[in-house]
Amino acid sequence: MGTLRIHLLGPLLVQVDGETVPLPAGRPAALLAVLALAGGRSVTTDELVEQIWGNREGDTRNVLAVGISRLRKVLGTGAVVAQGGGYRLTVPADDIDVSRFTRLVETPHGPPRARLARVAEALALWRGEPLAGVGIDLPLAIGHLRELRLRAQEFAAELRLELDEHHRVAAELPALVAANPLREQLTTLLMAAQYRCGRQSEALQAFECLRKTLAEELGVDPGPGARRMHQRILQADPELDVGGSRAVPAQLPPPPPQLVGRDAELLVLDDLVGGGPSIGIVTGPAGVGKTALTLAWAHTVRGDLPGGQVYLDLNGFGPGEPLSPGDAVTALLQGLAIAETESTGTLEGRSARLRTALSDREVLLILDNARDSAQVLPLLPGSGCVTVVTSRARLPELTTRHAARRLVLDALSPADSVRLLGSVAGDARIAADPEATQRIAELCDRLPLATVILAERIARSPDVPVGELAAELALEQRRLDALEVGGDVAVSMRVALGWSYGALPDATRSFLRSTGAHPVAEFDLAAAAAAAGVPGVVARHAVDELTGLHLAHRVTGSRVVLHDLVRDYAGELLHGKERADALDRLLLWYQQTIAAACTTLDVRGCPDPPPPADNVTPLTFGTRAEALRWCETAGRAVLALADTAARTGRYHSVGTLVGLYWSYLDTRGRPHEVSAICRLALNAARAEGDTVGEALHLNRLGIAHLLLGDSAVAEEHVRAALALDRARGDHAAEAETLVHLARILVCADRPAEAIPLCRKALACLSRHETRWRAWNNLAAAQQEAGRAADALESVGRALHAADLLGEADRRERTLDAAAMRAYSLDTRGHILLKLHRHADALDDFRHAHHSAIELGEWRLEAEALVGAGQALHVQGRFGPAHQTWEKALDVYRDVEAHTAAARLRETLRTCCGLVSAYRKPGGRFGLARRIQT
Repeated sequence: MGTLRIHLLGPLLVQVDGETVPLPAGRPAALLAVLALAGGRSVTTDELVEQIWGNREGDTRNVLAVGISRLRKVLGTGAVVAQGGGYRLTVPADDIDVSRFTRLVETPHGPPRARLARVAEALALWRGEPLAGVGIDLPLAIGHLRELRLRAQEFAAELRLELDEHHRVAAELPALVAANPLREQLTTLLMAAQYRCGRQSEALQAFECLRKTLAEELGVDPGPGARRMHQRILQADPELDVGGSRAVPAQLPPPPPQLVGRDAELLVLDDLVGGGPSIGIVTGPAGVGKTALTLAWAHTVRGDLPGGQVYLDLNGFGPGEPLSPGDAVTALLQGLAIAETESTGTLEGRSARLRTALSDREVLLILDNARDSAQVLPLLPGSGCVTVVTSRARLPELTTRHAARRLVLDALSPADSVRLLGSVAGDARIAADPEATQRIAELCDRLPLATVILAERIARSPDVPVGELAAELALEQRRLDALEVGGDVAVSMRVALGWSYGALPDATRSFLRSTGAHPVAEFDLAAAAAAAGVPGVVARHAVDELTGLHLAHRVTGSRVVLHDLVRDYAGELLHGKERADALDRLLLWYQQTIAAACTTLDVRGCPDPPPPADNVTPLTFGTRAEALRWCETAGRAVLALADTAARTGRYHSVGTLVGLYWSYLDTRGRPHEVSAICRLALNAARAEGDTVGEALHLNRLGIAHLLLGDSAVAEEHVRAALALDRARGDHAAEAETLVHLARILVCADRPAEAIPLCRKALACLSRHETRWRAWNNLAAAQQEAGRAADALESVGRALHAADLLGEADRRERTLDAAAMRAYSLDTRGHILLKLHRHADALDDFRHAHHSAIELGEWRLEAEALVGAGQALHVQGRFGPAHQTWEKALDVYRDVEAHTAAARLRETLRTCCGLVSAYRKPGGRFGLARRIQT
């Protein structure tokens, strides 16, 4: 029989190769519906009888057998198989519309727009009332399908609110609410949409209707979610406004396809939600199934925590360095859609911000693969949330300081190990030789990961008896034992992985080995192709084969993840010239892809990447959004790859890679990341004896520390660069470093020391861009020193230098001439404020703001708004001033700003618009704002 497809989301429909197949109504149709809803699992005879015949006694089992026989005549003999005391439908999941619907809705990855598109695609599968025409009432099945549809409709509304499509939500939800008046979440979403449309009274009326309906129908009040929304509307909570809406995170990876046993462990985790300790630790050896258990449980309780689910892999035991506590806090804030993700100062400050962000949410937080307690402690929320940490370590500080409940996960029981083998390899295959099956389970140490890998091998070798496979495995186990010291469970894992590795074609084995060059467990498919030196189509086929053997999985269409043990195994196999070549190709791929992204983003001053190679194909980007998304996800890999390159003596490659990625980071205001990556490049330059590169990265480190608010360390780095420039006799480089040092001194309230440095630099500089920078910084220093008239003359020179710029050196410039002029207008605006020329200052700020919007200079856009607000404020126009400052805040919320911007936002909030910090033109935030590197 051809391709069989089953449609349940509407009138029951069976198609073979696109043609409708008649199916008798009644028992056969009901049987098909129940089996199709089981999602590929075996449905016991008792379950089938209960759902279709209810409690009817007598000859139901004989009638069931007749119904199955009639169903097989329609679908084909192999479509329904007897298994485990019941029956199972063998149709692939994606050929059953309800399975495809569930996959589309529950896939957690991607930006909101992509997730909304998947949900819309899922909802489009519906053709009417579910299971219409079956001829037998199936209330449980129909109720389940209706609930799935409602959840998807709610999820679509949540995503549309996140995307600011509140007008559409407000138009579509009333009919859905009317049809489901007891559905609190629907009413809550409608209230949010109506409020954001400016219809506050209608939003409050919707709550009142819900309250009245619940009281009349159920005798209860609305739940906490609806009550909280009602209160926020009454208080005109600004976070409900457009741009401030808060989406519910849904970051859980898909649950494991098989979870056998673990019933007692699931009950322990259930207690975390039922009022016991709210922090749990799942610990145990590698491969024991910590993550699988946690994710399977998390999917069952996610509805009990309305604040959503946040998931983070801490990489405690895996390739590369563990995620630092600071980076982990940043990632969690990003997952919660908090704008100030990266740079609110110290780790303690960012940790406090995370706790604040979680304080009014009931969130399920999964911290996977933790290294130690120190990595986890700054990430723990306060009360109201449920946190589960998985780790190979026991994490004693979490139990002593936070009363965390520890769940030690051991190997599966012998019976569960055999059940797991059967669920993957097939019960009939396993039952043929129970003794050999038990032996295989023991040789796998009854670890779920090894067991699943071996089961896949059994399933792929139907002609090889299970006993023969067990005997060969035992021989190989003894041989490896002789080469191992101690009782490390990785021995059995290595054997299990070796079996799967041996079953792969030569090309796929080579591809798997090359993945050992990747410094992180998750990577681009195109990067994997480059490391292997193969075309993308070959890499895609190899990943499909690895996925089929549970050696890899895709998190999105183009992103691949290896389990840490598989990744370790690949690393063991990769050595010598093969490892060196794979690493060199991977470095080249990242260098060329970063350069392509910078070109798409129009990043100025980006160095040229190395020349292309035949077997390395970098990514290309059609839009700025695509390039930006890739750069945002590449940070960890770039940092880890630079570290790997440095440790293998590839110092020049480190400098090239860092130089390219720094060009991107500098446009985004990421001082933490700049500091980390430039420190690697600095050490590489020193190891290579490259004093030019050493000075370059010292300068970059200095500016990064300045943006982090540490001017003393910044000065130390830049003075070290200055010493290197002078030792080489490089007067041009010395002059540019003097400009950096002058900026630091001004921000450190030492403008008198900065002025002669700028003048000395101007005597040596010839490029118009660097002369503009020196004049602009000199103007700021003079203003701070109380020499406003001199400052006005200097900023005029800066404007003249910007006007002299031609297109000849455009490639080397980090700013466009129009942008330089706009920055200088912003500087002049502050000088004019000092001279009490408030109207002229306001004109300069407004011109700078207009240019910033045209040029896409988000930093200048916000800074000019802040200056304009100050000019309005000193004129006594307090309302427009505060409105202008709020616009500046909106710009900062849309980007990941550096520390100065984060401090500025806090000051704007706490001081009602910088009344105190900007009472005098040239406050410290103003200096950090208008002096450019």
